[in-house]
Amino acid sequence: MNTYMKILSLIVISFFLIQCKEKNATYKTITINSKNIEAAVPISILFDTVEYIPLETTPTSLFKDIDKLCVDKQGNFYILDQEGTNTIYKFNSTGQFIQTIGTKGKGPQEYLTISDFIIYQDSLLDIYDGELGKHLLFDLKGNYLKEYSGIDKGDAEFIHIEDTLAYYAPCGGYAPNLSIQISNKTYSFFKQNYPEMRSKREYFHISGQRIFYTDNYNDTIFYFTKGKLEPYIYIDFKRRKLPKKLRNYNKIARSNYCYDIDDIKITPSIIYFTFTHQNRVINAFYDYTNKKSILTKAFLNDINGIPFITSSKTPNTNATFISHINASILLDAYEYNKDHNQNISTDYQQLISKLNQDSNPIIIIAHLKNNIRL
Repeated sequence: MNTYMKILSLIVISFFLIQCKEKNATYKTITINSKNIEAAVPISILFDTVEYIPLETTPTSLFKDIDKLCVDKQGNFYILDQEGTNTIYKFNSTGQFIQTIGTKGKGPQEYLTISDFIIYQDSLLDIYDGELGKHLLFDLKGNYLKEYSGIDKGDAEFIHIEDTLAYYAPCGGYAPNLSIQISNKTYSFFKQNYPEMRSKREYFHISGQRIFYTDNYNDTIFYFTKGKLEPYIYIDFKRRKLPKKLRNYNKIARSNYCYDIDDIKITPSIIYFTFTHQNRVINAFYDYTNKKSILTKAFLNDINGIPFITSSKTPNTNATFISHINASILLDAYEYNKDHNQNISTDYQQLISKLNQDSNPIIIIAHLKNNIRL
């Protein structure tokens, strides 16, 4: 090979390496060691303060569970009680009840069954009626604006950002119909075809203005760009990742395999997600800078002593984590602590004085530490 050809070859190889590096520049790898799962960790490692906001209980705002929670820019809470009253309730930032949204019925401007809802463009409430197969758009004051179609009838869940609609319609406990609709063009390229696996809580996730996707087999978090699915983060479970050929689910649940990545929240300094290990949901916080992680089954509230849990289908910002807890759990834990002569904080006592077994759930807002480092 002459000198000219050698130089040309080196240029081609160098260009190829640069291209590969640029292509993978946004592709992150997180290594998770499931041997380091702790039974419980104190929340002061992650958060500065934590607020508990009881949602006002009135005859017109009484419900038991939160199936989905959205928050607008003014801090108002929008609650979907899907299984109970099949209603969306609006509360202000202090938990005071404001109104319900929409009217039940089969006519125009009415919904029969709310399958899902989301705050769209910071000013609209997009409600999907899976039984009638239509969307209803309201402003955040509850005024009806218009309706449109676009998702097949069924118990669909969806995410709506700008011109993109991501949705899936579960069928028989699984989700074979996953689609992305961008400016009325639909991409249906997902197939959940793992009969050995249990159904998944969420396939699509929002962080900022990005839509992410995970299934219950892959170890990769994907995101959408221009109608394409691109890898964003690979979670390396080492020898604990699921094998390519799945076995009986009961055997998988009892094993040390890690799977079912869910509940994704991404901030500038850390990523939070959950995964399943030995049939338990594990909370994972990963520090980008230090490449360290916290893996735990539960949290200890060493800030004010009130029980603290995380929950799915809740919005989060760069500075806060939002969750909720039922009043009955707080009351039962309070009685247990009293019976066992445990120290009970003043905050806990004040919160309990506002509750009874029929009270609405309580919103939890935990504020992340600045420049958090694990």
